[in-house]
Amino acid sequence: MNLHFTRGLIPSLKLFFLSALLNLALPSERSFSNEVLASAEIRISKRCVPGEVKQFKSKHRSFRTGYYPHDSEMEGGFVDRRGQQLRTLQDYLDGEAEYVSVAMDHLDLRFPYGTRLRIPEIESEFNRCIEFRVVDTGGRFKGKGTQKIDICNRTLEDTLEPYSNGWTTIFALD
Repeated sequence: MNLHFTRGLIPSLKLFFLSALLNLALPSERSFSNEVLASAEIRISKRCVPGEVKQFKSKHRSFRTGYYPHDSEMEGGFVDRRGQQLRTLQDYLDGEAEYVSVAMDHLDLRFPYGTRLRIPEIESEFNRCIEFRVVDTGGRFKGKGTQKIDICNRTLEDTLEPYSNGWTTIFALD
């Protein structure tokens, strides 16, 4: 079975059962409501169309690469720049994280800690709206501004996937 199909199927089934339980209408094929279960609270974000961003504060062209939580000098450990656990793209897709951690130049004042981003190329790959947050940095980002972004992935193998690498458009929502 195709890995992308299974990763899309499991969250869709979760949404179906959650919707049935809460007696909510299911989203259309073109829109998707991201669900996040956080302790006893259920938070469902606004509906959006994967890959389409209509409201944003700023738009930038950037080169994306992947990294993963690992205790090495290159990867930088398991926590972000404020000591919070890193959240991977795969955890988000599995419904286990409320956002995806990304690393950028922390000296660029346009992207303070926690800035919410959308990346249409990755959303289109998974046919889901995905919330990314600028929460991490590293020496490779100093002075790069918006030219470089690192997407947090679960494993080294995930960092090598095409969705983690290449030129991209990033939309800052905050």
